[in-house]
Amino acid sequence: MTYKATLTQHAQIRAQQRAVPMAIIDILMRYGGRSSANHGCKIVYLSNKSMRRIHYELSDDLCKVIEKKRDCYLVVASDGSVVTVGHRQKRILH
Repeated sequence: MTYKATLTQHAQIRAQQRAVPMAIIDILMRYGGRSSANHGCKIVYLSNKSMRRIHYELSDDLCKVIEKKRDCYLVVASDGSVVTVGHRQKRILH
């Protein structure tokens, strides 16, 4: 089962600018850990727990590709739409 995220126009532009493919966005939405952000939004990212689950459920080749994009994150609105996409520069605090 794949999860299809709804991206705002801003998120579509940022994903393209930052070279984050839709497949990684879907992986983040399905497996990513969540942390609270401002205005009722959530930050979705690949935590160590997420990566263990990915390694358990997916093939090794796919895991290697995901590992290269591990620093990606999403900001998701309360309605479930992706507001923006980025690359982490520092640790996400819980």
